Amino acid sequence: MKEQGSIGVLKALGFTNEHVLTMVLMESIIMSLIGGAIGITLGIVGGHILASRGLELSASQYSPMIIKANPKITIELISRTLGLTILIGIIGGIFPAYRASKIPPAVALRYE
Repeated sequence: MKEQGSIGVLKALGFTNEHVLTMVLMESIIMSLIGGAIGITLGIVGGHILASRGLELSASQYSPMIIKANPKITIELISRTLGLTILIGIIGGIFPAYRASKIPPAVALRYE
Protein backbone atom coordinates (compact mmCIF):
# COMPACT_ATOMS: atom_id res chain seq x y z
CA MET A 1 0.00 0.00 0.00
CA LYS A 2 2.83 2.40 0.79
CA GLU A 3 4.27 1.90 -2.70
CA GLN A 4 1.02 3.08 -4.28
CA GLY A 5 1.26 6.31 -2.32
CA SER A 6 4.74 7.05 -3.58
CA ILE A 7 3.61 6.27 -7.13
CA GLY A 8 0.79 8.78 -6.63
CA VAL A 9 3.28 11.42 -5.50
CA LEU A 10 5.49 10.75 -8.53
CA LYS A 11 2.51 11.00 -10.88
CA ALA A 12 1.38 14.20 -9.18
CA LEU A 13 4.89 15.60 -9.79
CA GLY A 14 4.58 14.86 -13.51
CA PHE A 15 5.89 11.32 -14.00
CA THR A 16 4.26 9.66 -17.00
CA ASN A 17 3.03 6.07 -17.15
CA GLU A 18 6.19 5.16 -19.07
CA HIS A 19 8.39 6.68 -16.34
CA VAL A 20 6.61 4.66 -13.65
CA LEU A 21 6.73 1.49 -15.78
CA THR A 22 10.47 1.92 -16.35
CA MET A 23 11.13 2.67 -12.69
CA VAL A 24 9.30 -0.42 -11.43
CA LEU A 25 10.95 -2.64 -14.08
CA MET A 26 14.40 -1.31 -13.14
CA GLU A 27 13.65 -2.00 -9.48
CA SER A 28 12.69 -5.56 -10.38
CA ILE A 29 15.86 -6.07 -12.44
CA ILE A 30 18.09 -4.66 -9.69
CA MET A 31 16.49 -6.90 -7.06
CA SER A 32 16.94 -9.95 -9.30
CA LEU A 33 20.59 -9.01 -9.95
CA ILE A 34 21.23 -8.73 -6.21
CA GLY A 35 19.65 -12.15 -5.70
CA GLY A 36 21.63 -13.56 -8.62
CA ALA A 37 24.90 -12.20 -7.24
CA ILE A 38 24.16 -13.75 -3.85
CA GLY A 39 23.26 -17.06 -5.52
CA ILE A 40 26.39 -17.09 -7.68
CA THR A 41 28.57 -16.32 -4.66
CA LEU A 42 26.98 -19.06 -2.56
CA GLY A 43 27.24 -21.48 -5.49
CA ILE A 44 30.94 -20.81 -6.00
CA VAL A 45 31.72 -21.08 -2.28
CA GLY A 46 29.55 -24.20 -1.91
CA GLY A 47 31.12 -25.82 -4.96
CA HIS A 48 34.62 -25.30 -3.61
CA ILE A 49 33.64 -26.57 -0.15
CA LEU A 50 32.08 -29.71 -1.63
CA ALA A 51 35.08 -30.21 -3.93
CA SER A 52 37.51 -30.04 -1.02
CA ARG A 53 35.59 -32.68 0.95
CA GLY A 54 34.82 -35.01 -1.93
CA LEU A 55 31.84 -37.30 -2.45
CA GLU A 56 32.05 -40.73 -0.85
CA LEU A 57 30.24 -43.58 -2.57
CA SER A 58 30.21 -47.01 -1.02
CA ALA A 59 28.74 -50.07 -2.67
CA SER A 60 29.92 -52.21 0.18
CA GLN A 61 31.54 -51.77 3.56
CA TYR A 62 34.99 -52.71 2.30
CA SER A 63 35.56 -50.51 -0.72
CA PRO A 64 34.36 -46.93 -0.41
CA MET A 65 35.12 -44.72 -3.37
CA ILE A 66 35.81 -41.00 -2.91
CA ILE A 67 35.28 -38.71 -5.88
CA LYS A 68 36.93 -35.31 -5.85
CA ALA A 69 36.35 -32.90 -8.71
CA ASN A 70 37.05 -29.20 -8.94
CA PRO A 71 34.08 -27.05 -9.95
CA LYS A 72 34.23 -25.66 -13.48
CA ILE A 73 33.29 -22.01 -13.05
CA THR A 74 33.81 -19.85 -16.12
CA ILE A 75 33.01 -16.29 -17.10
CA GLU A 76 30.60 -17.69 -19.72
CA LEU A 77 28.60 -19.59 -17.06
CA ILE A 78 28.48 -16.56 -14.78
CA SER A 79 27.37 -14.25 -17.62
CA ARG A 80 24.70 -16.74 -18.74
CA THR A 81 23.47 -16.93 -15.16
CA LEU A 82 23.29 -13.14 -14.90
CA GLY A 83 21.47 -12.97 -18.25
CA LEU A 84 18.91 -15.50 -17.05
CA THR A 85 18.56 -13.56 -13.82
CA ILE A 86 17.84 -10.34 -15.74
CA LEU A 87 15.29 -12.16 -17.92
CA ILE A 88 13.50 -13.52 -14.85
CA GLY A 89 13.53 -10.04 -13.30
CA ILE A 90 11.92 -8.58 -16.42
CA ILE A 91 9.32 -11.33 -16.70
CA GLY A 92 8.50 -11.10 -12.99
CA GLY A 93 8.27 -7.32 -13.06
CA ILE A 94 6.20 -6.72 -16.20
CA PHE A 95 2.75 -7.22 -14.66
CA PRO A 96 3.37 -5.24 -11.43
CA ALA A 97 5.02 -2.46 -13.44
CA TYR A 98 2.10 -2.30 -15.84
CA ARG A 99 -0.42 -2.19 -12.98
CA ALA A 100 1.58 0.48 -11.16
CA SER A 101 1.78 2.65 -14.27
CA LYS A 102 -1.99 2.57 -14.76
CA ILE A 103 -2.93 3.72 -11.24
CA PRO A 104 -4.47 7.21 -11.37
CA PRO A 105 -2.67 9.73 -9.11
CA ALA A 106 -5.76 10.47 -6.99
CA VAL A 107 -6.38 6.78 -6.29
CA ALA A 108 -2.71 6.17 -5.46
CA LEU A 109 -2.56 9.20 -3.13
CA ARG A 110 -5.61 7.96 -1.23
CA TYR A 111 -3.48 5.14 0.24
CA GLU A 112 -0.82 7.57 1.49
